[in-house]
Amino acid sequence: MKEAVEEVLGYRKNRKTEWISEETWTRIEERRQIKKRLLDSNSTRLKDKISKEYRGKDKKVKKSARRDMREYTERLAKEAEVAAGKKDMKPVYQNTKKLKGDYNQHYDLLVRDEVGAYVTVDQDKLERWKKHFECILNRPDPPVLADIPEAVDDLDINCDDIYVE
Repeated sequence: MKEAVEEVLGYRKNRKTEWISEETWTRIEERRQIKKRLLDSNSTRLKDKISKEYRGKDKKVKKSARRDMREYTERLAKEAEVAAGKKDMKPVYQNTKKLKGDYNQHYDLLVRDEVGAYVTVDQDKLERWKKHFECILNRPDPPVLADIPEAVDDLDINCDDIYVE
């Protein structure tokens, strides 16, 4: 049964990142093979030699990936520029969205109550925010008002409108 499913459906292919070039993918695979050799080796001398080789390959992979990302962003920016020149806004917005990335969006922030426990229900979160801002913004007047003396001398400051002569 399992073989029939694998034959008919196959395995789900991982979606490769579109900005990484084939050259970088081959370097990543070479680095993976070196890492496997490193983990399989037993002698410390061999491990030192292979780890040095791995560090060198890792630097090359990272350098190649940075170059690919730079080329990808430049290509997207140029495509957006050309599309904007043609007044075609759809590719502009699509490329801007790709360039922007949605990495650190906080859709559901964690809220704590007065005790420090997390509040999970949306209505309770709204109530907690209401209490928080009532405490922060609705403070009583200070017991002693600040005593600010009047200015002794009037300074010679021109308060007229600014204009170019």
